[in-house]
Amino acid sequence: MPGSIATGSSGSAPSVVQFGLFEADLVAHELRKSGVRVRLQEQPFHVLTLLLQRPGEVVAREQLREAVWPAGTFIEFDRGLNTAVKKIRSALGDSADNPRFIETLPRKGYRFIAPVFSVDPSTRPAGKSETRWLWYAIAVCLSLLLVGAGAWLGSNHASPEAYPTAVPLTTYPGVESQPSFSPDGNQVAFIWDGEQRDSFHIYVKQIGVEKPVRLTYGRAADSQPAWSPDGRYIAWVRDLQNGKLTLFLMPSIGGPERKLREIRAQWAVRRHWTLAWSPDGKWLAFPERDSDIPADETTAIAALAVETSEQRRLTYPKPGEVDAPGAFSPDGRTLAFRRGTNSTAELFILPLSQDLKPQGVPRQITRQQQFATGFAWTPDGRDIVYYTERASRGEMWRVPAFSSRTPRRVAFAGDQVGSLAISARGHRLAYERLRLDTNIWRMDLRNAGGKPGKPIQLISSTWNDGVPQYSPDGNRIAFVSDRSGYNEIWISRDDGSEPFPLTSLRRRNKLGPPRWSRDGKQIYCDSSTDGNFQVFVVDLDGGKPRFLTNERFDSALPAPSHDGRWLYFASSRSGRFEIWKMPVEGGEPLQVTRNGGWVGFESPDGNYLYYANSVDVTDLWRLRLTDGLEEKVATGVVGRSLCMGGEGIYFARPPQTGGNRIERLSLASGKTTLIATTPQPISWFLGVSPDERYLLFTGTDQRGSDLMLAENFR
Repeated sequence: MPGSIATGSSGSAPSVVQFGLFEADLVAHELRKSGVRVRLQEQPFHVLTLLLQRPGEVVAREQLREAVWPAGTFIEFDRGLNTAVKKIRSALGDSADNPRFIETLPRKGYRFIAPVFSVDPSTRPAGKSETRWLWYAIAVCLSLLLVGAGAWLGSNHASPEAYPTAVPLTTYPGVESQPSFSPDGNQVAFIWDGEQRDSFHIYVKQIGVEKPVRLTYGRAADSQPAWSPDGRYIAWVRDLQNGKLTLFLMPSIGGPERKLREIRAQWAVRRHWTLAWSPDGKWLAFPERDSDIPADETTAIAALAVETSEQRRLTYPKPGEVDAPGAFSPDGRTLAFRRGTNSTAELFILPLSQDLKPQGVPRQITRQQQFATGFAWTPDGRDIVYYTERASRGEMWRVPAFSSRTPRRVAFAGDQVGSLAISARGHRLAYERLRLDTNIWRMDLRNAGGKPGKPIQLISSTWNDGVPQYSPDGNRIAFVSDRSGYNEIWISRDDGSEPFPLTSLRRRNKLGPPRWSRDGKQIYCDSSTDGNFQVFVVDLDGGKPRFLTNERFDSALPAPSHDGRWLYFASSRSGRFEIWKMPVEGGEPLQVTRNGGWVGFESPDGNYLYYANSVDVTDLWRLRLTDGLEEKVATGVVGRSLCMGGEGIYFARPPQTGGNRIERLSLASGKTTLIATTPQPISWFLGVSPDERYLLFTGTDQRGSDLMLAENFR
């Protein structure tokens, strides 16, 4: 096996072994680096010998005790072994946190992880001069580089500094995302919203050729391209704009489309998953939700047999959990996927039988309390590379799939990373580098002539500012910004001047829209600081936020009642999102909606709760609080845009060309009227002044991404 010691012709164990620049004479008990002797005491050398004789294997602590420490010194064993390993690492220049030679397996033992090779003493050059030995060491190292480069550089113990610098693969206007390599690694399929920024379609680019080839057309958005293992087909997903997705297949050189099936997948997984082919090309893995109810977030992973249309379920999440596929291992016996909620997701692996049936239960291998997604296996099947999202920043990580080592960052990729792919051949990595800048805009709804005025940029920075909300007196604006490097709540005057941070969470978290208390003295918000979204309150005078919920499920989007006594919020505690309420000072929550609910506002008279039951395009409902009677009052509403005014509720319609249509539902008449059209797509919640004269929205002033290519990624 790679890294094992080759024995001599007689089958006896070698007396001299080579690893990296080091040579160990196991008989003479001598350690040399590039021909220069390195001092190492007898007991540490004995421990090193045992590890070198079993490279790649776990040597148990008990085995080391029996071999090195006599029974009479058993009481000093733990301290003695720890000291010996420290001395070995010091001699080798190794690190326990990022080991190149000796890996610690807590409570189990140690493993020598670098390739080890036997050395025939008879081939050693005559003479002991350092110069001649240095040339010999160089020759050995060059030989190792040629013979064992794949195993050595492909090891998960290579440091990030050894990785190459990435260069642009695409530099087109707009967004290029979701790369997928052809089997030979020479072509990349990806999505691009085109020069007109109208809709996403599938393109294929030959590496080294500038112009891509477009494969799909039409108004519907296409995504998740995945190249079949034999290179003949590309599978992808088309958004039908009705809450469902359709799985398609077409020749990789272009041609007729073949519809495979519809997929039920909610907003939470539409972007954060990868269509995964099994290595034999027979199966495609995709997310499949358990219910058509918009607020039910439970999603499992299913697999479809491409030729026979047989469907098989692979995962069984608990209510409220969201599973989404990432990638099959190169041998097809393990599926990497993410499991989590809307706020956090961790990497899991599921063992599979040869005929693609689950074997046992999934095993969690990351615990970063971030949103892990975009998984790709290294070609040797040892590591999984992925990226995490938190506070509008993406970071690339890699983690061994079958050991206890913790993830480590792929530093060269930076902190604006998106979707990624690794070629099965050629050691190429392609990934998305993001460009995003959101700012807060204001529109005068009572401009001269009766038409809304031209939007002006009110609050801006070179970072992201958004989800603005007016104070009850209209004199201040609360908003979320990451201009300090972290998402925090900020407060400004109503004209956007004198902004200052209200919170100092200083964590890579996500924050929901801030909501003012009725007396204007406090701000309610939600944060994913410690995993799931939880509701907190902070005084306007400053101070530490006080969390009102602290649970294993999401609680988010708080909004006070008309009299300031209750706090409505969305919670997944019942297995799907519903609207709940609790006293504003905290306490036992009471369930309000029964058929799904995501964001809700009580009417100014306290008689109704207006709510949407999904973050994406959904319906707007009204619930009478006296008897629980529900009625639908609007359709085709962007759920993440709602805001309540004194006499109407404002929302956005899906973007057509350019921006969104902003409409207002009159609370008195129930009629909906068009208010304005934004010049660019809005992001998240609207804000309206108490007198309903000014409308605030988050505008995406710069949104784009390019694909980067790193050669020799191992």
